Amino acid sequence: MPMRGRVIDRLSVLTVWLMAMVCIASPLRAEPSFQEAFGKHSAVMLLIDPETGEVVDANRAAAEFYGYSQGRLRQMKIQDINQFTPEQVAAERKLAETEGRNFFIFRHKLADGDIRTVEVHSVPLKFGARVLLFSIIRDISAQRSLEQDLWHYQTRLEQMVDLQTQEIRAKSRTTIMVLSAGAVGLAVMVVLLIAALRRHLRDEQKLLENREHYRRMVNGLRQHFLYSHGPDGIFSYVSPSITPILGYMPEEFMTDFDAFLTDAAINNEVIAHTQMSIRGVQQPPYCIEIFHKDGTPRTLEVLERPVFDDNGNVTAVEGIAQDITERLQLETNTRAALNAAKYANQAKSEFLANMSHELRTPLNSIIGFAELMSYELKGPLPPAYHEYAELITNSGRLLLETVNSILDLAKIEAGKFDLQCEPMHMNGIVHEVLSLLYIQAKEKGIDLRDETQDLQCLDIDPVRVKQVLMNIIGNAIKFTESGTVTIANACREDGHVLTITDTGIGMSREQIEIALEPFQQVHGSSLARRFQGTGLGLSLSRQIMKLHGGELEITSALKSGTQVSLLFPMSCEHDELPDPAVSA
Repeated sequence: MPMRGRVIDRLSVLTVWLMAMVCIASPLRAEPSFQEAFGKHSAVMLLIDPETGEVVDANRAAAEFYGYSQGRLRQMKIQDINQFTPEQVAAERKLAETEGRNFFIFRHKLADGDIRTVEVHSVPLKFGARVLLFSIIRDISAQRSLEQDLWHYQTRLEQMVDLQTQEIRAKSRTTIMVLSAGAVGLAVMVVLLIAALRRHLRDEQKLLENREHYRRMVNGLRQHFLYSHGPDGIFSYVSPSITPILGYMPEEFMTDFDAFLTDAAINNEVIAHTQMSIRGVQQPPYCIEIFHKDGTPRTLEVLERPVFDDNGNVTAVEGIAQDITERLQLETNTRAALNAAKYANQAKSEFLANMSHELRTPLNSIIGFAELMSYELKGPLPPAYHEYAELITNSGRLLLETVNSILDLAKIEAGKFDLQCEPMHMNGIVHEVLSLLYIQAKEKGIDLRDETQDLQCLDIDPVRVKQVLMNIIGNAIKFTESGTVTIANACREDGHVLTITDTGIGMSREQIEIALEPFQQVHGSSLARRFQGTGLGLSLSRQIMKLHGGELEITSALKSGTQVSLLFPMSCEHDELPDPAVSA
């Protein structure tokens, strides 16, 4: 390739690179100017995941070049296009490193099956939390064809010279024929060179247009500014957008950057990063603190890269900077607010955990006195008073149940909830819970089925496990109008499972997430009044299962019933004890 063509092509690639660096500090698609430039640019561009080879994005020029739609390209991998094997790709990269090239030459397959020789320029860019390869592809098939034609004619000329030498010795008359053939070859070469020159002139025109587009884009920056400095650290270029960001005019910044740094500790690494960039080592994004023209310190996030000449020497360092002072202050305020909320929640939990006796004792007294009235130990009561005493007793028990649940959750959050584990056969616990809930299920016409078999002996807190089963099976009965509620068991690789399945109203995935949060009820106001509750049962049950080292899992769908699985880990397994149900 002629030297002039190489310079034009490299300037074109550098222009597109600098365009991409404008939005490198923002997440992908967050910068409209970059997305518009990427989508409309005439150069073929791809964004590639370096780990999987997936084509994350492709511009319109790429779709036109490869013959696929942009949507189809985003579903492909670069391995679907590149005809080189992994071994050939590695060999090409090694060859490019040996020759000092910053580009690779591959063979790409188009949608119509045509194979093109392409020149690929790639640079890793960070888009939010992802690092993608920003690749610019240029078709050099015609150039390769020209080189092959030139080589062919050069070989042919050499052959003709040899033939001429031989024929001169034999016959001098063949000299005219050989010279004529050489003239034809030279004419063809001239035609090809003229065509190549025209193509280069068109590329030069496109380069000028790209420069103008880049100039307008840089001048339109408001949240970032671009800069370039030499190996000596002296700025050679600063974009006009530095003025709204730091208050300086570009010409005021044309000095050693050390003059603008504050004494902040984060600046201790700035010199090291810059020196590594000058040595040719790509640096990750880093932060510096710099003085605004009004004297206030501002924190900038900087990404820079070294610029090499044809011999691999660093000639400059180019970078892009963004003012993140407000963002850092917001993060600091958010962390402080989160810590304050955490401390307040911990204080609330500890207060409630310590108030369990003070809250339960008055409620137990109220319930006790109401029961004394019902038993008429102090004499007969009018019928209305019997009804009042029953209402006080039922309301007190409901309130005590709610207080107990709240206090249990508070103890768990405060880390004061202790399990009293002992070896227990699950058979007895299951039978006891089903016996307590049998009347409630029968009154609603629900078939309460026990399909458990070969229940394990587990090391558990029987009171808490019974509490969990009462909550889960009670909910199943409450939210099932008719049908069945079934409890079964199974043994999995990760532990022993009890499943409670109902044919009730069910829940959506979003409602399951709500139901597992304390004090949350997933249904509308009419259903909430119909199915009364505190919204603590599922949340408390899940916490108790976690304290056992297990898990509570819910599978459900609207109008299709719900299945709750209680997983007890293998560590809970205990040597067999006599089955209390069998002994009875």
